[in-house]
Amino acid sequence: SAVAMMRLTSSFTPITCIIIPAAVQAFSNNRHTTFLSINKNSRNIPSTIRTLSSSRLRSMKNILSPEECLALSTDNNNVVFVDGSWHMPNTNRNARAEYEAGPRIAGAKYFDVDDVANKDLPLPHMMPSATIFGKAMDALGITNSDRVIVYGGKGCFATPRTWYTFKAFGHDQVHLMNGGLEDWISVGGAVDTDVVTSMRVADLDGFDDTIYQAKSPTNIVDLEEMRRVCSSY
Repeated sequence: SAVAMMRLTSSFTPITCIIIPAAVQAFSNNRHTTFLSINKNSRNIPSTIRTLSSSRLRSMKNILSPEECLALSTDNNNVVFVDGSWHMPNTNRNARAEYEAGPRIAGAKYFDVDDVANKDLPLPHMMPSATIFGKAMDALGITNSDRVIVYGGKGCFATPRTWYTFKAFGHDQVHLMNGGLEDWISVGGAVDTDVVTSMRVADLDGFDDTIYQAKSPTNIVDLEEMRRVCSSY
């Protein structure tokens, strides 16, 4: 889960350690995890933690329930929902076509990991350059200050990849919905049912300047670097 709690016992006072990952990544380091040791006596809990509002707590989490997503979108006008669906070829499902046909979360954008990718490599959905990612964000109308919530269609398991792509390019305010479109609808979330056309990288202009400022992707290595690391063991 986004917040892991462990009970530790010492010869002095029992304490609870709250571990809050700044990013749920396959490869992390100490900069991505914050450890807070709090005495079980509430008087010793820092006031900055005691006074956090439920809205603020939701904004700090990586994974949100549909109910939390609905509340966050109600409390903030800079929330953007992103359909990050992708399906295995043998499912005979087209995530882009499903998004375009609807229903979809009201105002949601579609992010295609096979399209917003490095297509110079002979493998699918390789991480794009910062320029391509920035141009895609501009085309989708997403800014650096927007709070992004990634979700998927029924049975989709690939949305964490879209979430991670945003994280890798420095978009810290991104969350993953713990559930899909049906769960959103079940809690009363609004949907759009009109037919739309989604963004394609081939339609973007040829200029490299972007409004969205994407950072160089982090925690990414190429094949040669992976081979070098593996060969040292």
